[in-house]
Amino acid sequence: MTAILQTKNEDIEKMLIASTHNGTKNCEVLVEPYVWRTRTDDGTNIINLEKTWEKLQLAARIIAAIENPQDIIAFSKREYGHRAVLKFAEYTGARCEAGRWTPGQLTNQICQKYSEPRLLIVNDPLVDCNPIREASYVGIPVIAFVDTDSPLQYVDVAIPGNTRTQYSIPLLWYLLTREVKYLRGEIPRGRPWEVMVDLFFYRNPKELDKQEVPVATAPQVRNRSYWQIAQLVADTLMLVLRVYQRKRMMRVALRLLRTELEIRKSSKELLTGALVATPMPDGMTLYP
Repeated sequence: MTAILQTKNEDIEKMLIASTHNGTKNCEVLVEPYVWRTRTDDGTNIINLEKTWEKLQLAARIIAAIENPQDIIAFSKREYGHRAVLKFAEYTGARCEAGRWTPGQLTNQICQKYSEPRLLIVNDPLVDCNPIREASYVGIPVIAFVDTDSPLQYVDVAIPGNTRTQYSIPLLWYLLTREVKYLRGEIPRGRPWEVMVDLFFYRNPKELDKQEVPVATAPQVRNRSYWQIAQLVADTLMLVLRVYQRKRMMRVALRLLRTELEIRKSSKELLTGALVATPMPDGMTLYP
């Protein structure tokens, strides 16, 4: 077995583990050629991974044929594809957009992010419909990862696969990136890529914080002595006391300032009333 076929079998095993073959219960008419069969128990459509592999190679050839990588834009609105498009842009030299698409980025020359790319790659046409519509206005070809219920209007190359799970879509971006580097000659075909697919996976910041806090703080507290902990508690209490004292002093200063303003106001009113009530001699005025 050649190295190319062996790599292909390993990649298909990865796609099976990442549930890339699991589609949805709905199926578009244009996506039916990419469906292998439908499960009888739950009605889920199973994607033909042979078609996925062929379309990955076709898309990689199109990307590698573009001389300037900056003429390629990779976009993903879903969170699971944010990290993947960033890594794709890092290793291929393309540009990437993650999150919200700026309206008029491809059609309005006044827009700050206006550009004229030669190719657009999107994560899912069902969600990333705005950039696909703008690309159709100016004649930009579109490569898209599609699920069984994704519309294929204005899509030139459709790569079938599961676009809704946390590991499927990053794996597809990883395979596309590696194939592009193979075709450009940056990596020998027979040698595996040293970059792991884990770098393309989405990571929830909240889960990372929960995992890092116990590991980072537990050894520090465990290694400290009783007097060090007591000193830390005392320093914290002193800091709280200083803050409380400063707030109290500010309140007292505000009260004194308010009282002084009220005294000045009342004294001014009394002085004005006394001058008005005092009779002036004939020929004399209050103001010269």
